[in-house]
Amino acid sequence: MKEMPIHTNWATHEQYEKIGIWLKQHGNGRIVLVDGEVGTLGYYCDCNLSSFFSDRRWLKQYVNKQISGNGVKPLLYKINFLFLDKDMQFPAPHYLLKEIPAGEATNPNSLMQWKTSTKWTSSNLIQLNKYAP
Repeated sequence: MKEMPIHTNWATHEQYEKIGIWLKQHGNGRIVLVDGEVGTLGYYCDCNLSSFFSDRRWLKQYVNKQISGNGVKPLLYKINFLFLDKDMQFPAPHYLLKEIPAGEATNPNSLMQWKTSTKWTSSNLIQLNKYAP
């Protein structure tokens, strides 16, 4: 079986492998924030990858916005995030690896890009850019 019957990946295993190996050879040990698939890339690049699940700097701002005000919803957010470690530090990424639907390049100054496709998504683009918060 070349691909799982149902999946949400934007590239095939072989395409992620190619990207992971490129990152290993050219990443210079720098942290890459990945907006998309991390597992297969991490296996092949053996490098410092981060994702929006593991790098939660964005979460502090989101929670602060949700808990402001009065009412049931802010109270539920306060309870849900009662033990959120707001002082936890995350290393800043150097690069952003972004999956772009329909293969439309959004940054002409990208460092590298790969055309990808699967049986579920065709003509995608995975683009590596310098990270800019």
